Amino acid sequence: MKTRRGWAAAAAGLLLAFGCTARYAREEASVPAVAPAPSASTDGYTEETNRWIAENRRSITIRGWLGFSTGSTELVDSGCRVKAVTGENARTAGIQPGDLLVAVDGAPVSGICRTVFDDRAPGSQATLTMRRGGGEYRARITLQKTHDINDVYALEKILLQGDVVRLAVVIDRIKQYSANETEEGRASIRQQVLTQLEQELLGSFEGVASFTLLDRSALEKILAEYKLQLTGLISDETRLRIGKTLGATHLLQVGVEVYPGRNWSQTRRLLEVEGGRVLESVLLKYDSARAFK
Repeated sequence: MKTRRGWAAAAAGLLLAFGCTARYAREEASVPAVAPAPSASTDGYTEETNRWIAENRRSITIRGWLGFSTGSTELVDSGCRVKAVTGENARTAGIQPGDLLVAVDGAPVSGICRTVFDDRAPGSQATLTMRRGGGEYRARITLQKTHDINDVYALEKILLQGDVVRLAVVIDRIKQYSANETEEGRASIRQQVLTQLEQELLGSFEGVASFTLLDRSALEKILAEYKLQLTGLISDETRLRIGKTLGATHLLQVGVEVYPGRNWSQTRRLLEVEGGRVLESVLLKYDSARAFK
């Protein structure tokens, strides 16, 4: 599993049609050459990232992070196998790739590995019981900060209840506030947004057998059958009918707006296909001159 620290987990940067790259990635960040190098804050995030989180705080969940990623989000041998150690907290505690986390403060781990510390705030402490080789050791660790977009967090909670998620992503609105707006430009933005979201979602739920991200080609085929524009508005009734045709349990409806000055935003709604209930709505604003981690 990719690290929780940038959630979105693998949102690769979004190259917009007007030729600007906006980047939001968990494990690395690049800053445009024209921008000064970011300075790190005490929580391990750059000042740019903390500003972005503050601007979008109503759409983001903050919680504690172990400082390492696991090879699978599901339990292996009654524990969570360490894949990569990327946080200073975990390195200082002596945790190594291949170790197995089996208990926290004496309680066996359960559920999905990436949610072990959902109920603990950054800065809190925990004693981890780890296995390495044939032996066991204990590591005292201070949790670092991580963040998730609220719709991904909502999907997590559904999966933790034991439910199956078959998710379809629908881009139903793209608006460029530019005199040069074209159908070709909107189609290009759509493809790039879909790629970003696929990387983000697959990175977040890597190894979770009960999560499926439905193939975009199947969605495009159905849209063609309904004779709908790929970048046009879709009614709620039609959207849910498409979800049922695909065999989806949930839909992620996404709108994108690109503004003068190279800023852009995403609106996202997570819906149940059965009944059409809206589970989560988020608005994310981006300044394309900044990069996030």
